Amino acid sequence: MEDDFQIVDFGPEQNNELKALQEELEKLSNRHSQLKEMENLEKNIKECRKTMTAMLEEMKQMKEEKQRLRDRVCALDSKNKELLEQTKALQKEVQSLKDTAKAKKIEETDANAKSCVSLKELDKSKCYAFWRVILQVEITKLDKEHFRKKRGYLFNCAVNLTLGATKTEKFTTGSYEIAWVSCSKCAASLGWKYLSTNNQSNASKVGKLCLARYSLTSPQEKTEQL
Repeated sequence: MEDDFQIVDFGPEQNNELKALQEELEKLSNRHSQLKEMENLEKNIKECRKTMTAMLEEMKQMKEEKQRLRDRVCALDSKNKELLEQTKALQKEVQSLKDTAKAKKIEETDANAKSCVSLKELDKSKCYAFWRVILQVEITKLDKEHFRKKRGYLFNCAVNLTLGATKTEKFTTGSYEIAWVSCSKCAASLGWKYLSTNNQSNASKVGKLCLARYSLTSPQEKTEQL
């Protein structure tokens, strides 16, 4: 079987139309390609925008975190400065306490030295003596009118004693302003001295010393011990 071919011969006008059609098709093809490229470009732009938005959000978070860190650093610096000032203040206070303690120790040493130098020695066979330490408080002029056998002895005067802090004390006989009395050498507490009273009937005790009986040795007791 033979194929029948029909040969079509285009004229000049038809050839021009065909050429124009081909050019139009080529333009459409190019436009389609451009549209595809634009779609891809828009897609890429959207992805870029999305990525940039995420990056901006991350940068914002990083900025906020950085600010928080700065605030913490500032707070720590402020706290460190406060602690440093407190430490310096404590160091000054400690140094002041050390200086005060040192000065007090020097004063006590000087006072003890002075008291030791100023200790008086009396005839122990004729006076009461503080028995705890040898050659200590030797008392003279026993006030026999106010002699107390149970609690203590009342003396008009005494030597080798030191007056301490004063206070108001209430006794059975009334209220008195007294000063504590101690040994000038060993600082042992011995009793008190009456400084004043609000009851005139007790005025005879003012200026006298009430010393604990158990701390003293009488001349008679010393003779008996010998």
